[in-house]
Amino acid sequence: MKQNHLLSIGLGLVLAFGSAGVSQAEDLLQYLDFKSDQFTKSDMTREDLTAAIASGGGSVIDLSGKRLNNLDLSGLDLSKTKLEGPISTAPTSPAPIWMA
Repeated sequence: MKQNHLLSIGLGLVLAFGSAGVSQAEDLLQYLDFKSDQFTKSDMTREDLTAAIASGGGSVIDLSGKRLNNLDLSGLDLSKTKLEGPISTAPTSPAPIWMA
């Protein structure tokens, strides 16, 4: 009986506080402009990417930091490519006065 009571309390706490973080994160999406060039333009064409893969031979091609938005990558062998890596798309702003 005591275990069921503790389980229901724990479940209630998870439901009450666990969903608050998700809703706050979803609210932040309203500030992103998914139609901007950062999300719609590509740094390379499919032909450029195909040529880079062909010229790379067996070595790894570093594409980290490249935007490949809206490219049809189907049928390409990307096993010898490095795709991860941070890309900074956030505009830089001066530090707040209290941090200066």
